[in-house]
Amino acid sequence: MKQEDMIAKLNEFPDFKNERNKVARLLRRFEHDCLFLPKFHPELNPIERVWGKAKLYSRHHCDYSFASLRRIITPALESVTLDQIRKYFRKSRDYLHAYEEGHTASDADSTVKNYKSHRRVRESESNV
Repeated sequence: MKQEDMIAKLNEFPDFKNERNKVARLLRRFEHDCLFLPKFHPELNPIERVWGKAKLYSRHHCDYSFASLRRIITPALESVTLDQIRKYFRKSRDYLHAYEEGHTASDADSTVKNYKSHRRVRESESNV
């Protein structure tokens, strides 16, 4: 039996399907949820874009000493605005929709870049 077949078989059992891992259980005690994203797909994870923006700020404001890096970490993270974070989430959502529509990674890039309107419903989301 292949690993995918074993996972599919185990997922048929409710006690296995609804089991949370140790990290998720720990976070749940503090009333937080844990979202596991696919490996090797940073475009689906908005935090990657936040880190990228913070690192760009750090490169422009750091003299590359450890003391300077420690001093710049907080301002670097604070330099990412709420509006930018929202845009990062929308961009990740657009990639997710592209993958759900069956696009490959390279097709998803062009689909996301060509999707311009934030005021219209995607064709795949409309019920008409």
